[in-house]
Amino acid sequence: MNLKEIARAVGGRFIRGEQGAGEVEVQAISIDSRQIVDPAGCLFFAIKGVRHDGHQYLGDLYQKGVRLFVISSACIDLPEFQEARVVQVPDSLKALQGLAAF
Repeated sequence: MNLKEIARAVGGRFIRGEQGAGEVEVQAISIDSRQIVDPAGCLFFAIKGVRHDGHQYLGDLYQKGVRLFVISSACIDLPEFQEARVVQVPDSLKALQGLAAF
């Protein structure tokens, strides 16, 4: 699937990088910042949990080459993510579950 199709499937809205998102093919999905195999084709879902928050790893992932993100935090400041494509959803865990069902 391409990123625009995924954003539509999860009910997300682009807050960065919508233009051309229809041509960006997602090769892998990750929720674990430690296990990124192909950064260029990876879509990272930032999941909030009881003891962790995937949003705190966005900067590290960007430095490693990840450019595709699904986030749920509205207050995240991403000024340095000039090449990123970011989809915002109300709840990234529910969005991931919705994508799996789709």
